[in-house]
Amino acid sequence: MPSTRKNGFFNTGARGPMPQPVVDAWKQSVDDEFTLGRQGPWYGEARSESRKKMRQGFARVLGAAPESIAVTTSTTEAMNTVLSGINWQKGDEVVTTDCEFPSLNTALALLAKRFGVTVRVAVMPTRAENLDAEAVERTVVERFAAEINPNTRLLAFSHVLYISGLKLPLDAICQLAGDNNVAVLCDAAQSVGASPVDVTASKVDYYAFPGQKWLCGPEGIGGLYVAPHRLEDLNLMATRTAAEMDFSGHFEPRAGALRFEAAAFDLPRLRAMPAA
Repeated sequence: MPSTRKNGFFNTGARGPMPQPVVDAWKQSVDDEFTLGRQGPWYGEARSESRKKMRQGFARVLGAAPESIAVTTSTTEAMNTVLSGINWQKGDEVVTTDCEFPSLNTALALLAKRFGVTVRVAVMPTRAENLDAEAVERTVVERFAAEINPNTRLLAFSHVLYISGLKLPLDAICQLAGDNNVAVLCDAAQSVGASPVDVTASKVDYYAFPGQKWLCGPEGIGGLYVAPHRLEDLNLMATRTAAEMDFSGHFEPRAGALRFEAAAFDLPRLRAMPAA
């Protein structure tokens, strides 16, 4: 990571330094496109193979199966795939925190405006409360629990709060949600690559994450983990989601979370992310 010789990266909350293998993969891909052209069998095969390697890499980091990962352009797109895919009804409620990034806050505000969804806010503990680690975890869970009621359909929050760096107890919150038959959408923008996670063990339903931050990959790539039992809970909004279809109404989605992939990526990014 040559850039670390000129800068100190104490918080890569925006963009992490790119390692040499990432840049090498990027440069090689650009050179291939220049000399071979951006078309033909080699190009399609390279894109398909790179997507496969990317899902496998993301899956290793998350403790998930590759078929449970959808490749997205960003954490924001991943979260919006979930939020726009739920069949919201007037009176439904979402619980979030008072420390969320605008990407999530804005999406929730639009749900309130469009569908009449009520957004409840759990106030997170601060340093001023002078709580030890065990008390922080207990307080976080209690404050989420206080906002949950029979109309609650989703808990939407960050694994690590970008404002304070507080790491929320994902497993405990998911246990609380499961006990109340509520789904969990987790914004993992500040956690993936920095903190170990096992999404299968945690029983989180949706886990949205970027590639350019702690994973030190290129800009414009991220992912979405969807728990297998939640695949049928989301409406499909994308144009690349069909395994087969016709205009009489027949539609078979692609297997697993691949049905939520909408974007067509340029080859350099697709090759650089697996290297990261």
